[in-house]
Amino acid sequence: MAESEPASSHHKPTFWEETRSPVVRVCHRANLSLILLVLVAAPFVSASRIWTQGLLFGAITVATAVWIVRVIIVREAQVVFSLLGAPVVTLAAYALVRYSLAEVEPVARPDMMLIVAGTIFFFLVLNDIRHRAQITLFVWTLTGLGVVLSLIAAWQLVRGQRPSATFARPADLAAYLLIVFPLVAANFFFSRRSLAEKIGFAFAGLMICAGFAMTQVYWHWLGWLATVLVVTYFVIQKRGWRFRWALLGGCVLVAAVVATLMVTHGLHRTAVTGDEETAVASLNRDLLNGLAGDNARLPIRSPQPLWRTAVNMGLRNLWLGNGPGMFEWLYPSQRSVQARVPRSANEYCNLFAEGGLIGCALVGWVVVSFIIAAVQILRMRAGRYSAGQQSNRFAFTIAGLAMIAGAIVVAVADLNLRIAGISFTLLAIFGAVLTCGVHRRADEQQPTHQPGRYITLRLRGLSRYVLAAGLTLLLVLLAIRLFHSFPAAVLLRRGDRAAQRLDWAAAEQAYQTAWKFDHRSYEVATAFGDLLSARATWNARDRENLANRALSWYGRARTINPYNYDVLIHSARLYDALGQREKADSVAREAVQADPKNASYHAQLGWHYLRCGETELAQKSFRIARQLGALEVLPAPEPAGT
Repeated sequence: MAESEPASSHHKPTFWEETRSPVVRVCHRANLSLILLVLVAAPFVSASRIWTQGLLFGAITVATAVWIVRVIIVREAQVVFSLLGAPVVTLAAYALVRYSLAEVEPVARPDMMLIVAGTIFFFLVLNDIRHRAQITLFVWTLTGLGVVLSLIAAWQLVRGQRPSATFARPADLAAYLLIVFPLVAANFFFSRRSLAEKIGFAFAGLMICAGFAMTQVYWHWLGWLATVLVVTYFVIQKRGWRFRWALLGGCVLVAAVVATLMVTHGLHRTAVTGDEETAVASLNRDLLNGLAGDNARLPIRSPQPLWRTAVNMGLRNLWLGNGPGMFEWLYPSQRSVQARVPRSANEYCNLFAEGGLIGCALVGWVVVSFIIAAVQILRMRAGRYSAGQQSNRFAFTIAGLAMIAGAIVVAVADLNLRIAGISFTLLAIFGAVLTCGVHRRADEQQPTHQPGRYITLRLRGLSRYVLAAGLTLLLVLLAIRLFHSFPAAVLLRRGDRAAQRLDWAAAEQAYQTAWKFDHRSYEVATAFGDLLSARATWNARDRENLANRALSWYGRARTINPYNYDVLIHSARLYDALGQREKADSVAREAVQADPKNASYHAQLGWHYLRCGETELAQKSFRIARQLGALEVLPAPEPAGT
């Protein structure tokens, strides 16, 4: 049976005194430590690759197991669900359903694992961050991370490197600092902290703004402006004698930001700038129109923006989308640049392309529910405190609203939620904000079931085991996928490094072990095929055997992921080496038909024709590749009439 119960007083009992069971106290402390570990580690393992995120998933898995133990060993488990609980659970359920329907399971798996781990992490924060001391620890942890990352970015800029700190791109660092900045600003203006702490927040805010400015990701300034407007609104609403401090702080902040922008603009003239994920070659329409002969013309239009490409993809499967992670693999059908494009910068269009209207609606439900819950908390707290009185939880809730406002704006430009440092930090702040509802005091007689209250559910009997069973299912799902994916990804990386050193034996052993862990990994199969293909190039005696083995592995990779057209080009080269010209021609043409605007494929087809002695066809393929913007070194074009 479950009963709704308001949370206890701020002081009686405290978080650590809510139970006399030493085992439960240890569980609480362990989960709090694991939550902080995830918060601290997330920005430093920020790549959207499973081998870097294994630590985070492992910590969340252990924390889930600890939570299950805590629920089972007590007679009455107190659980916080909140207004955001239903939309978050529904979104996670939809992600699991969409994963089960995925066309290419290994492509959808990383997003599924990230969503499941993020859902569990949200509820861990919601149920383990309760006391004001924990909110303080939470705030200072994120503030310290923002300062450290800003210092790293400054050092990189001085050394002539891209100021991205531990992230892959400056845009990702800017997004992270955008999330952290409202916490610093709100605690400076609204929290009930000492003068020394507020001075610390002031300096931290200046450094974070400086780090944000160093990235020079100008579109993100619109998101920063949105966070400032939200904080400013509440500063004006809370005006009093402290308003002068707020005005002074705002002036100093603006002056520091403008000065930093001027300095970093000068430094960027000698630094490595540009935050493109890859160098791309745009299609040249004028040159294409100048191609001689109808056979040389391609039906290519002007390059279209990625957001429009994402929308066109989403319209192919309006309700369910094309599946998690499929943007990269479906992009060749609408290619407009010569590069691998993993996502659309516009996160809304990217969500529509991969999750469909249902996914967009569920994410919208989560965002709207969070805004409603935060506003209810602020109204409840504003009714209990005078205009001049300050509150730490009030400040944290304002920070959450400002953060979501900035994230909504930045998602239009570039907000990659596949980056663990961004997504887990957002979810942690979501959960912590919802714990800032008004707690019932021991002597309070007013109704306690009101919007903006901090309310727990008391689970007794069978309801505790239902909760434990649900958590166990999620734990098993995450642990199984982690057991297969993480070792395979680590071994794949080890094999790639060994192959670069030409240590064929070590690379082959690493790939074979990786395949034993995850026999659905098209990446392992492709890498193994590339290794055997390279060995066939250097080993003339055993070339046929090695080439056939490589073709077998390429076939596996293609079976697992039919959109992996690169293996067709690799196979065509091997067929050429084996003297099987017809098979090579068939496979190479299949790749070009599947991705007709890929300059590299046309170039490889030209090399195939050249090996076959078909000079005229080779020159036509090379000419098309040049006009598409091929990055490879191609033979010089033959003079007209030769």
